[in-house]
Amino acid sequence: MKKKLMLMFFVALSLFQNLSAQKSYYYYQGAKNPLERLDDKLSIISFNDSQDALLQTKELNGLKEKEHKNSRYRITVLKSSEKLRALLDDFMKKGLIVQPCYKNKDGLELIPTIDINVKLKQAKDFDLLKEYARKNDMLIIKQYKNMPLWYLVAIKKSKILEQANKMYETGLFASASPNFISDARESISEIAEKAKTNTCRHSDYYTNNSLSKPDKGFCFC
Repeated sequence: MKKKLMLMFFVALSLFQNLSAQKSYYYYQGAKNPLERLDDKLSIISFNDSQDALLQTKELNGLKEKEHKNSRYRITVLKSSEKLRALLDDFMKKGLIVQPCYKNKDGLELIPTIDINVKLKQAKDFDLLKEYARKNDMLIIKQYKNMPLWYLVAIKKSKILEQANKMYETGLFASASPNFISDARESISEIAEKAKTNTCRHSDYYTNNSLSKPDKGFCFC
């Protein structure tokens, strides 16, 4: 009996160690790309004026690091603190999305959005994408101009990294990568909007996989 208990203990310990050792990652060109989670800051996404007001209090002003806004949402990056953590449950109950920030292997800070860049395997798979989005509470925002297999999809809840990885791991899509905001203050979708043709100029475009190395640009193809 004692040996059995000891065995169970070591199995549980091994499982705990394995879980603790797991790292954050996202998929790019079929490979896992590691990310370091930043415990000292959080990304909070709001969608309307009343939600924005929750982040404009005097209490939080001293914690604010940066903001990024587009026509659909505002991202506020705040330093993590006990004061902020005490408010997170209320924020999420009121529809805000709270996510950690990350650093890539090149040391560049990546701020998560609610958007996923998805590439279909073939054009007729659009119906598959629509069904997947419906079942997983996502919105198809747009198809990228001049890149007919690429779509921008937005989550309504949960965390972008989990949803993008889950989407790719189904095997239904050629690619599914989270759309980060970088220190360069441009998201991947904003960069793609600047493209005039399907051929990227590697000196001008870069991705969340190699944001610090423009010569390794991403052609979305």
